[in-house]
This record gives sequence, structure tokens and C-alpha cells, in this order.
Amino acid sequence: MTTDTQATAVQAPQQAITDLMAIERELNEMFLERETAIRMLLVCFLAGQHGVLVGDPGTGKSALIEEICARVTDPAGQGMKFFSALMDKFTTKDDLFGPFDYNGLRNGTQERVLEGRLADCDIAFLDEFWKSSISVLNTMLKAINERKFLNGRHEIDIPLISVVAASNELPQGNELAAIRDRFLLTHFVGHLSPGNRELLMLRKAGLEPDPWQAPKTKISRADFMALRQYRATIPFSRPVILAKNAIVQELAKNGVTISERRDGLVQTLMQANALLEGRTEVNDEDLLILVDAFWMEPAQRPVVSRIVNAHSNPTAARAAELKDEAATIYAQTTAAMDANKANKGARIAAAHEGAGKIEAIKQELEDLQAQAKKSGSNTRRIDQAVTTVGEQYKAILNAIGFKL
Repeated sequence: MTTDTQATAVQAPQQAITDLMAIERELNEMFLERETAIRMLLVCFLAGQHGVLVGDPGTGKSALIEEICARVTDPAGQGMKFFSALMDKFTTKDDLFGPFDYNGLRNGTQERVLEGRLADCDIAFLDEFWKSSISVLNTMLKAINERKFLNGRHEIDIPLISVVAASNELPQGNELAAIRDRFLLTHFVGHLSPGNRELLMLRKAGLEPDPWQAPKTKISRADFMALRQYRATIPFSRPVILAKNAIVQELAKNGVTISERRDGLVQTLMQANALLEGRTEVNDEDLLILVDAFWMEPAQRPVVSRIVNAHSNPTAARAAELKDEAATIYAQTTAAMDANKANKGARIAAAHEGAGKIEAIKQELEDLQAQAKKSGSNTRRIDQAVTTVGEQYKAILNAIGFKL
């Protein structure tokens, strides 16, 4: 039985949810092929968790985070406080948390000037994160874990919501295992496919409509914080928790151990994902967010993906599998085409073989899309997969002169 108090506690701030969903749609238009990264960041910010974006420089990681911060505004129209730093082996605690206050040093207080630094921000973006020294990275543990910072003699609460680390690599060995474990989501950000790279350049040249110039939906800071509070109240069904437990047990049998801490924290990610889908209860579709939460080493990801998909919504899971399969074929095909630039016949043959495989995947995705629509299921993930795979198909054929 649900009491009036319980019903009030879980009352959804519907307009704020609608606005945030609109922001996500706009971001997907602005940042091509970044749907998963956008969802990851929004989930992290709603859940108060941390994430890692892995990819080459110039793939739009910092621009994406800054744009999200700019969409959450205070009464003066200012976005969330954003701190950014490029890390290297010479990065110091002063660079992250500010220098010591000179007057304080004279008085023996040893307090830092925190303004504009990590302990004064909502969102932190730390580029080339793993290139910093272990000692500096470990100084952030308390801030990341507990949102507290020891400034001089006084431990203070800090407003930090989320830290996003970026790098073109992941740490090796166990020295950084403690801080690596604090980052719940990890996502690889690649370069754009040829078709979308062309579209991006046409936008920049003013030859295609540029969504950056369109009106932008914003949400107040108060509403965003209300969403974060509401996120924590979204209930779980017993079957979805049992399904997650089955995933953890099966992963353990396959050599992927999930700590109790991580196992508990990922439930906040599932709630945030449900919120962004407009649901009032976490269901099996939200298990899919665990694909990028339950692996620590890249070699583990395929195993995690297979096991999570087997326990989540079958239609959405199959779409995710097909999207990954198409991405692999696309990469292999473009590599084969590049390797045969001097041999036109071999290049065309590689393109036709790859395009044929991707076309079959595209057809299966479209069938899944039709089935999901007929049953009234949410088709967002399938729609994204259809679009991405369709772009890959066109890009391969366009590269050998077939315009679609």
C-alpha cells in the first residue's frame, strides 16, 4: 500500500524531465555520433557519479561537457561551475585545488585559495588524467568519494557533482586501482564516420543547417537539483535487482569481479537512466547502462556486453549487439579499403562485402524497430542504432562512388 507521504516523495518534476529530455535530443543533433557519451554524462551528473571518456584529442569531449554545463543555469543565467585542467606528470595539488593563501601562510593557517578550482566547481573535466602522478591523483580521493576537502585545519564540504576524466589510454597495473574504481562509467569516443565528418564540415561552411545556431533548451539549477533528488526516489522492481545479481554472478564465473561498492553504486546509474527515459520505475532496459559500468579493462567489455545483454530487454539488447557488430565490420571494411587504395578492384570488393554485411544488420534492426513500435515499447536505442548503422552503410558505398 502506498501512503500519501510516499506518493509525494516520488512525485516526478515532469516539466524538468521534459526539458532535460529536450536538451539530450538537442545535444545529439549538435554532437554527431555522441549519443552514448551524452547519455553517460547526463547519467553521471544526475547520479552524482564519475566517468571516463577514452579517445584521441579533438573528438569533442570537453566541448560536450561545457555545453551540458551551460544548459543548467542559475537565476543570473550562468551555467554550472566548470573546472578544466590538462594533467601531466608535473601537475601539482596547487594546480587542482589552488595555491596557499599568502596572508594565511603568514598567520600559520595554510589555507588554499579555492576559487575557480576543483573544490569550488560543480563539474570537473580532467584531461589526460592518467598521466598525472599517483600522489596527485590520490589527493583527489576524498573529494571524489565524500565531496570533502581539508583546507588548512578545517574539512569543508564542496559542491562537486561529478568528475569526468579523459585520456587516450587507461591505466595499467594496480597502482591506480583505487581511484580507477571510483569512476563508474567508461566510454570510448572515436572519430566521426566519413559521412558525418562531411556533414560536420558542411555545417561549419554554412552549407547545411547548423543546430548550434538553433534555440537551446535550458533548465534552472534548482530544477536540475530537484531532478537529482527525484532520481534517488525512483523505485526498483524485485526482478530487475535479481537480474542484476545474476549478471554479477555470471561475470564472476567469467573472471570479472564486481566489488560490493560498485554493485551498489551502479543502481544510481540505473535510476538516472530510467529518469532520462521518462519512466517512473527502473526496469530491465536500464540494465544496459551496466555494459560500460562493469568492466575495468577493455578486454572485459565484450564479455560484460554479452552477459548484460542476455539479461536485459531482449529487443534493446539485440539492437545493442547488432550496433556493436556493425561497428566492427565497418572498422574492418574501411581498413581493408585503405589497404587497397592502389588496387581498385580489391577496394571495391572489400566495400561490397562490408556493405552487404552491414545492410543485413540494418534490415534486422529495422525489423526490431517495427516490432518495438507495434508493441508500444520505447524505441530510442533502436532508433539510434538504425541511424548509426545506416550512416556506416552509406559511408562505405559513398567511398566507392555510390551516392545514396
